[in-house]
Amino acid sequence: MEQAQLEQLEQAVKSLMSPQAVQRYNNVKLVHPELALRVLVGIAQLAQQGKIVRVEDDTLKQLLATQQKRETKITFR
Repeated sequence: MEQAQLEQLEQAVKSLMSPQAVQRYNNVKLVHPELALRVLVGIAQLAQQGKIVRVEDDTLKQLLATQQKRETKITFR
């Protein structure tokens, strides 16, 4: 995805978010940019399908939880 397309997508999705959700998204983007991108694309797809109209902070938390890949590493010594 090109930078210009990404910025357009981000602006479109941010317009659907509450101020708290935008703040949380920006924080996630700083720490985990790949996770933020997956959530951004997911929200855009849900919006296109008409399944989401407004993204509140709680909704964003749920989307982040579903997108996070929890990897447990076990090492033996």
